[in-house]
Amino acid sequence: MLVTLGVDSAFSLTEAVSTPIFDESPHLKRNVTIAILSAIFFIIGIFFTTGAGLYWLDIIDHYINTFLLLFVGILEVVAVGYILGPVNLRDYLNQFSDWALKGWYDIILKVAIPLILGTLLVLNIYSELTNPYGGYDTLALSIGFFIVVIAAPIASFILAMVMQARWAAEEEE
Repeated sequence: MLVTLGVDSAFSLTEAVSTPIFDESPHLKRNVTIAILSAIFFIIGIFFTTGAGLYWLDIIDHYINTFLLLFVGILEVVAVGYILGPVNLRDYLNQFSDWALKGWYDIILKVAIPLILGTLLVLNIYSELTNPYGGYDTLALSIGFFIVVIAAPIASFILAMVMQARWAAEEEE
């Protein structure tokens, strides 16, 4: 059962990454792209099968759940509240809802949710500084923080910019 669940999770993770790639570049060969993604995920996964794998998995999981999810939530609510606009989302949602969202929805989306998520993020940072997670070594916690909160988002941003430039060049041709 555990093997089946693991394989199923691998499918869903690979699809979550490959779908946007194929949406933007439908000309890519599916078998080759999936093979490359699987090889990358396999190499990353090997790290977690070592003797220290559970140790690092626990640290990285902690930082993803404590900081990264809140940060992504803040980015999403800012994007919807200030870039897309709450009025546009409210109008769209009202088309399919039995009860209409009013102006209070805009205030919640632009003020309340970012304030709550920002407060939670600050409290988590304070908690992390005053009581480091799980009694782990400070160096290990620093490395985990760097990987999850700094290096991974920067690498993702750079990769997205490179792919965007590549796709733009392909469209011009």
